[in-house]
Amino acid sequence: MRYVLLGLTGFLIIYGSLYPFDFSPAAPDAIVRMFSNWKLTSSRGDILGNIVLFVPWGLAGVFSMAPRLGAGVAVALTAGLGFAIALGVQVGQVWVPSRFASMGDVFWNLVGLATGALLGRLLLKHLQSGRGKSVDTLVAWSLIVAWVLVEWSPLVPSLDFQLVKDQVKLLLAGGPVFSIPGIVLQTAVALFLGSLLSLAFGGRRALWLLPSVLGSIALGKLFFRGASMDASVLLGFTLGTCGWWAIYRLSEDRRNLIVVCSLLAAYTTEALSPFVLRDTPAAISWVPFAAMLQGSMMTNLGALLGRLVLYASILQTFRHAGGTPSIASVGLAFWVMVMELMQTLIDTRSADFTEPLLVLLLGQGMGMLVARAPADQKLRAAPPRHSLGGQTDSRKTQLLALIAAVLFIGIGVRMLLRLPNIPYNVKELFWNDGSIADLALFALALLWAGVGSVWLARRLVGSPVPELTLPVFALAVSLISLTLLSSSVTAESIGDIAGSSNLFWSVTNETTWGEVWRQIFLRLDAPEIIGFLERCVRYSSFYAPLPIFLGLMIAVRQWLPDRCGGYSWLLRLLASALLVLWLCKAVAFDWSSTDNLYELIARDGEWGWGGGGYLYAVLLLICLNGLVLADLPAARNGERAGILLFSLVAFPLGWWLLNQGLEQQVQKYGLVFSGVQFLLGPDRSHTLSSEILFMRWCAVQACGVLVLGVGIWLGNAALMGGRAGLPRSEGSA
Repeated sequence: MRYVLLGLTGFLIIYGSLYPFDFSPAAPDAIVRMFSNWKLTSSRGDILGNIVLFVPWGLAGVFSMAPRLGAGVAVALTAGLGFAIALGVQVGQVWVPSRFASMGDVFWNLVGLATGALLGRLLLKHLQSGRGKSVDTLVAWSLIVAWVLVEWSPLVPSLDFQLVKDQVKLLLAGGPVFSIPGIVLQTAVALFLGSLLSLAFGGRRALWLLPSVLGSIALGKLFFRGASMDASVLLGFTLGTCGWWAIYRLSEDRRNLIVVCSLLAAYTTEALSPFVLRDTPAAISWVPFAAMLQGSMMTNLGALLGRLVLYASILQTFRHAGGTPSIASVGLAFWVMVMELMQTLIDTRSADFTEPLLVLLLGQGMGMLVARAPADQKLRAAPPRHSLGGQTDSRKTQLLALIAAVLFIGIGVRMLLRLPNIPYNVKELFWNDGSIADLALFALALLWAGVGSVWLARRLVGSPVPELTLPVFALAVSLISLTLLSSSVTAESIGDIAGSSNLFWSVTNETTWGEVWRQIFLRLDAPEIIGFLERCVRYSSFYAPLPIFLGLMIAVRQWLPDRCGGYSWLLRLLASALLVLWLCKAVAFDWSSTDNLYELIARDGEWGWGGGGYLYAVLLLICLNGLVLADLPAARNGERAGILLFSLVAFPLGWWLLNQGLEQQVQKYGLVFSGVQFLLGPDRSHTLSSEILFMRWCAVQACGVLVLGVGIWLGNAALMGGRAGLPRSEGSA
C-alpha cells in the first residue's frame, strides 16, 4: 500500500494531461517542434496549473520512498520518474489536437515537482525527528496560511490607491448587500481559524488574535484585484468572532463539533445556491476532472484550491476530535456526492463526479501524513468524552445552542419560501409573509417536538401512575405546540391540517350527538368557546402521536424495573399509549371535519393494514431516527457509523411507507393526482417525476430528523441532565 498513492497521483497527472483523449495523427514534424519550443511565458493560469499539477507527485514520492530508501534516493527517484512522466505526457499531447505540447510545460512541471519534494522532505524530517510542534500544529499553520491565500485570491496585489477607493465604494454603494452562502462561509472560516489559533497559541491568545487575523484579511482584500469584499465578509467575520468568544470555554469535543457543523453548513449552503430549481434535472458529468479542464484555467484553479482547503479543514477538524482523516473522508465524500446529485436540480449549477473523488484523495493523503507522525504524537491521550447535555452544561451554553438552532431553522425556512415550485400550502403558511418573529416562533415550535417529548419522558419515568400521566402531558405538549404555531402560521393552515371547528353547528343543526347535547349546546350558546376547545382537541389528536412515540422510546430506554415499579408499570404505560393512539387516530381521521387529509390516505394497505397505519409507521421511523441522531456527537466511532448507516437506510424505507400510506389516485376538481404529488408537488395540476418527488421526500425527512434530533439534544441538556437522561441498568448498551 506504500506506493498506491504515488501510483494514483501519476495516473491522475497522465489523465489530466491527455484529456479529452481525442487522439488523431500528428504532423510529421510535430515532435521536433515540441522539443524546439522552450517558451516559458504563457498565461498565468497555465503556468500555475503546470506547477500545481506536479506538487502532489513530489510530496507523494518523498513520503512513499524516503522511509525505506532514504531521503536522497527518494528525491532522485521522484525527480527521475516525474521527469519521465512530464516528458511522456507532452509527447502524448502531440497526438491530441486540443492540447499544445511544449518543453516549457515540462520545465514548470519540474518546478512543481521540486516544490513538492522540498515540502515533503522538510515535513518528513520534522515528523521523524520527534522534535518541535505536533503534526496537528504544523497542519494548523498550513491551513491558516491557506485560508489567507484563498481569501486574497486570485492573488493579484496592487498598491494603487484608486483600487482601494473603488473597493470601498463598491462596499458602500447602494447599502450593504448580503449573501447567505457568503455569510455562512465566512462565519465558518472564522470559527475554524479560531480553533487553529487556539491550537497554535492557546485559547486566551486566540481571543484577540482571531479578530486581528480576520481584520488583516479584510484589510488585505482592498489591495488585491478580484478579491471578493462585500458586507457578507464583514458580517460573517463578525459573527464568527463572536461565536468563537462564546464557545472557547467549552470542551474541545464540543468546540470541534460546532466548528465541523459550521464548515459542513457552509459547504452545503454554497453547493445548493442560488436555491433556484430547474424545470428538468440536468445531467451529471461522470468523467473526472472534465469540467476543470474547460474554460479559464485560472478561475478553475482558484475554485479547486478553495474547495480543497475547505475539505481539508473539515477533515482536520475530525482529526482534532480524535478521528482518522482517511476514514472521515469516506463519509465526507458521500455527502459531497449527495450535494452533486442535488445540483442536477439547481439552476446554473453543474454536477461533477470529480468532487467526491478529490475528497477521497485528500483524505488518504492526510491519513498518510498522520501515519508518518511519531508514535508519541499519534498516541496522544484521547480527549475526555463529554455527553451532550450533561449536568455540567451551563444555562448560557444551552441558550446559545437554542439561539443558533432557531437562527439556522429560520434561515432555512426563509430560503425555502423563496424557492420556485414549492407546495402552495407552504407558500401561504405564515402570517406577514414570514417575518422574523414568525420564523423564530415557527422554529421554536419545530424544536419543541423534541424538547416536549423529552419533557414527557421525564414525567413518565418519575410517575407512579404512567397510565394517567401519559395522556395529560401528551395533551400539554400538544397545546404548547399549538400555541407556538398559532402565533406564527395562519389559522387556515392549521385548519387545513387539523380540520375546521364545526362541532357546534353539527350538534345544533344536525343533532349528531343527540337531542340532549343539542339542548346543552343551545343553552350554553358559546360557539367561540366550543370552537376553540374543538380546535385544541383536533390539533392534539393530530400532533400527540409524535411526542407519544418519542416519549415512550426515551422512557422505555430509561426504564429500570427496580426503580420504576417493575413490569406492571411498563405494561400500564404501553396499554395507556395504545388507547391514546387509537383515540387520536379516531378523532384525526375517522371523525375528521375536513377531507384535506382523509381523502389522501389509502383505504387498505397491501396486507389489509389501512394507510393510517403506514403513516404512523413513517412517524415512528422519523422519531427513532431523530432519537439515535441525537446521540451522534457523543457516540463512539463504531456507533457513529451505525447511526449514519441507519439514517441512510431510513430514506428509502420512509419513501416506501409514505407511498403505501397515501392514495395513488385522488380525483378532485376534475384532476387526478396521487397523495404524494399533492403533498410534495407545487399544486394539483403540475405533476413531478417520481425521482424528483423522492429527492424532495429525502429533503423533508432529513430536515425533520435533524430538527427532531436537535430538539432532543436541547431537551436532554435542559431537562434530563445527559445524553440519555437517567442512568441505565448494568450491561445495557
